[in-house]
Amino acid sequence: MKGFVKNEGNRPVHVLQRAIGPGFSITFEEAYEVVGKKSEQRRGPLFVNWLRETYFQAPSWVFYKDEGEVYFKDAPLRESVSARPAQGAGKAQVRRDDASAKKGADALQIIDSDILAARPLIDKCKDRAVLRTALAASKIRTGKEAHMRYLIRRLEQVYF
Repeated sequence: MKGFVKNEGNRPVHVLQRAIGPGFSITFEEAYEVVGKKSEQRRGPLFVNWLRETYFQAPSWVFYKDEGEVYFKDAPLRESVSARPAQGAGKAQVRRDDASAKKGADALQIIDSDILAARPLIDKCKDRAVLRTALAASKIRTGKEAHMRYLIRRLEQVYF
């Protein structure tokens, strides 16, 4: 394949696993070695068109057959299917941490509170994983024996 792609912009751009500065170029053969074989593309004009649509979409890239001979003459790029916004874009997203905190008590909240405040939290909790985590944390911490006994009772209720 004869020809090259030249960066006619004013900034270096990192593309095809290398930085291409302003005024520098990459040959079609080099581009084929880097991405063409992996993408199972065939050499020729179809590869050059695919390369243009996939990697060199910016207007600062100019394709040349030879020095001074432009490959594409005023042919605008076709809009690709991937140019549309993703489905669900713009919707408010809830963090998982916030969602689990709204659902009910978490293990640290149970362990950090005193036993009088922890009992209603333990009674409301039906999640075995939270109860097990709180039980494991109560075994490590000193002064949490009452929490541990109450958590063991609640786990027996939830399991059976």
